[in-house]
Amino acid sequence: MSTRDRFIVARMASGLVLRGTTVDFTPERPTLWITPDGGGRGVEVKVANLKALFFPRADAAPARSSAPGPGYTQNPDPVRDGKRIVVRFQDGETMTGFTLSYRPEKVGFFLFPDDPDSQHEKIFVLQAATSEVLVGQAAQEHPVATRTATPTSQDKAA
Repeated sequence: MSTRDRFIVARMASGLVLRGTTVDFTPERPTLWITPDGGGRGVEVKVANLKALFFPRADAAPARSSAPGPGYTQNPDPVRDGKRIVVRFQDGETMTGFTLSYRPEKVGFFLFPDDPDSQHEKIFVLQAATSEVLVGQAAQEHPVATRTATPTSQDKAA
């Protein structure tokens, strides 16, 4: 694996999951190549067929700290964290986090998980795979976002 390779997990709208590396993902391009985990022949994937593209943390471990993460901040810093976002996919799955640039007319957007135990650094969400996207105050008031913004007993003890 070269230094430019980036490990990803591609969840297709069909339910298929591909794990491997890529060097050419750009949201503006219609395709990307994924080299399967463990080597082998690369596969060309149409971005339009994705549900989401996950970028696991480089160290493969959650970002833990003694202080609560951004998901536990009632008033996030919009410059640092972006806007609060709640995404409901067409298959019913819901994700929460922050985004620095959500525009509904774009093919997709990056979601930065608000869960400090998330194994993902960021997730590229395809707009076509969503059934509802709430941003800003509407997302902040959503019951799922409110639940993730409540510190756990472990966080209270820290």
